[in-house]
Amino acid sequence: MKKLLLSALVVAVSGCSSIVAPLATDYTATNGEKIRIAYANPEKSANCEMKGQSAYNPNSQSIMGIVSLGDNEMDAEHKINSTFGEEAAALGANYVNRGFGGSSTYGGVYQRSSTVEATYFLCEQIPAL
Repeated sequence: MKKLLLSALVVAVSGCSSIVAPLATDYTATNGEKIRIAYANPEKSANCEMKGQSAYNPNSQSIMGIVSLGDNEMDAEHKINSTFGEEAAALGANYVNRGFGGSSTYGGVYQRSSTVEATYFLCEQIPAL
């Protein structure tokens, strides 16, 4: 049910960057580059070129939501952003459109993080947060 609601939310907001814009954050890569991490494609006026795509799973797991095996949700989100931010910097991109993190539950007992996908862009201009 949770996954269905998350999917409906993603479908509802896909293409509506003004709705998800407040969720955008800036990440500073280890090479000093500033990378915008957002949940929507950049605006057309930013004049962007797609540089690549990737996927990442932080491999967080839990048993009945009590015992955590690996990162908790906050740490997993940080790991996703840092992974995508570093990959963007390596590709020469300055904007990442990443998916929402989610999880799959097996039998209501075991929960495992889902794979998150990202698309990298090099944009001429990125609006301020």
